[in-house]
Amino acid sequence: MKMQNAQAFVIGQVVSTVLYNRGRGVVFAIHGEQKPSSVGSLSGVVSYGGNATFDIAFECEKISRALPESILHGRQWSIFPEIKKAKDVKRIVEHAEEEERRKAQEREAEERLYRAECERLKTAPEYSALSQDKKGRCRLPGISAKS
Repeated sequence: MKMQNAQAFVIGQVVSTVLYNRGRGVVFAIHGEQKPSSVGSLSGVVSYGGNATFDIAFECEKISRALPESILHGRQWSIFPEIKKAKDVKRIVEHAEEEERRKAQEREAEERLYRAECERLKTAPEYSALSQDKKGRCRLPGISAKS
């Protein structure tokens, strides 16, 4: 079933979704030519059509990139007539991007700590009697594999 009265989005358009607890957001980039009249849904479950993709920054400091037009016109999204000013869009996007960078740095630091701890365990004197056999077997001196 095709969408009736589907309108094209503009930069600054306020949208909202319940998915992933994202809430309210703002469209900050549109890629491709929009074709809202081609968007439709089969039984309200599968969406089709559209041509463009959208980047959306959310007030919860998250970003969705390349969201298909058919999804944005779907049931799980609300589209508001409100259009944010360019300065407000820029502020929301910058804040969300900063949060993305912070979380990426946090993940990298955790990965470095994990790798360092793995290396420490491989060379720790208290574990020197253990084998680092790739087959998952542990060999201790004086204990046979059949025990």
